[in-house]
Amino acid sequence: MKNYFALSIGPIYGTFEQVKKTRAVWAASYFFSWFIKTVLERTKPLP
Repeated sequence: MKNYFALSIGPIYGTFEQVKKTRAVWAASYFFSWFIKTVLERTKPLP
């Protein structure tokens, strides 16, 4: 049986709603991707 792990960082709409420029959208997207990657790398795999 395969195990799956899910992680949610909550609603991010408010963050994207505030941005006015394309570079800010890119930066916000990059930040959330980086954050999830960092959290997952520091999480130990389940046995």
